[in-house]
Amino acid sequence: MEAEKYQITDKDGNEVLADVSGSLFDFIQECDRMISLYKNQRYTQAEQLRDKLSERLDDVMRGY
Repeated sequence: MEAEKYQITDKDGNEVLADVSGSLFDFIQECDRMISLYKNQRYTQAEQLRDKLSERLDDVMRGY
């Protein structure tokens, strides 16, 4: 699988680009979406996504 660029911004506003696998990139984006759902008080959707992500974590860690 091809590497993707993921932009990370720290609390001080510093930006860094990281090369990550496509599956990890997708996983990180879904985590960001889950956090956004929690912030918008959409708890049911956030918890459903959290459960889905917990199942995918093993696959991401194995590089699938």
